[in-house]
Amino acid sequence: MDYSRELLLSLSAQAPVHALVYEAKGVFPRTHDAVTWEVLPYRRPSPLRSVFTNLPDVAYRFRSQAYLGRAIELASNPGAMVDGLLDGIVVDFISMAWLVPPLRKALDARGLVTPVVMVTHNHEGALRQEAARGLAFPKNILMSIDARKAAALEARANAAADGITTIISEDARAFARMCATPSLVLHPGYGGPVMKRDRHAAQIPRTATIIGNRMAVHKIAVLEHALGALSDKGTDTKVQIDIAGGGNFTRLSRQYPNYRFHGFVDDISAHLAEARIGLVPDDLGGGFKMRVLTLAMHRVPILGLNSAMRGTTFTPGTHYIGVDSLAEMAAILPRIIDDCDQLDAIQQAAFDHCRANFSWPDRGERLASFFDELAGRPCMERKPACAASTPS
Repeated sequence: MDYSRELLLSLSAQAPVHALVYEAKGVFPRTHDAVTWEVLPYRRPSPLRSVFTNLPDVAYRFRSQAYLGRAIELASNPGAMVDGLLDGIVVDFISMAWLVPPLRKALDARGLVTPVVMVTHNHEGALRQEAARGLAFPKNILMSIDARKAAALEARANAAADGITTIISEDARAFARMCATPSLVLHPGYGGPVMKRDRHAAQIPRTATIIGNRMAVHKIAVLEHALGALSDKGTDTKVQIDIAGGGNFTRLSRQYPNYRFHGFVDDISAHLAEARIGLVPDDLGGGFKMRVLTLAMHRVPILGLNSAMRGTTFTPGTHYIGVDSLAEMAAILPRIIDDCDQLDAIQQAAFDHCRANFSWPDRGERLASFFDELAGRPCMERKPACAASTPS
């Protein structure tokens, strides 16, 4: 996950990081002077077994007594690590949230006050329930049950942790209503390619694009809703619309022949260079859409649902063109794609906003300071090692 990797590397600029991860076929940790990778063997359990546990599937598949034991050993005996000192512990994403309560309990039993921070990516309970509502029977029932498990795990982990980080402020406020654990909002930074030269809409083909991977069931549902709404208004006959990102589009490409389905693209910059406008049509799911930054830093003006853009810090009418429904998006796209002056103004404002506000180095500095606050120590006393728990 890009957010996990970049946050870890950003934190490593403040203190060396010992990363405890599972092995993954074909995935090799990036060599980095300030990161020590410890890789544990992994064997995925049968997904059917998760039905009979209190964990959502995404967490059940990573729960391991061996992992818990090693995490407790490292936290209790930091001398086992290369630097021999421990500043704090990061537990990353809902998939590893099961670790927080038993780890905190083990540390307390040993009289250790090392702060444990739960790094969240979404308000998982709400996100998954919303996704379930967008699915057909019986997938909606299964997803709803899994969502309730995710919400319960989220609540347990956040309450047991010493601190929580969120990607958007809306999630921080939601968690504050659930528990009193201190929180810190860490918007993502942007470390991808940047279109530095000026770009003018009038010189770009009259093409709209929807980018993003569609591997998850609810993400396919989002795309299907968008294509249906655009086709209902006949927008696909008035504007060329491209779809780019990983996923199986066999059924959708037959159902919607007017769209160009590119699948995964190796060079996203080349793809976006041919797009006059980017659509963010997500009517399901919350959280921060990283592709918003990708569009903005490639100077592609954005037409997006206001609900989907919530939490990005982008202002409608200034940094993007906002609409309240997919029907409204479909209705205005043929007109707005020809308003080149507005598109140029929107993309320039979004580009400037991103350059000023989405820096990865700043995120590591703020997370390190958060650990200092939780431990009640001045920043100059920071020890030279942190431990991170993340799935590979």
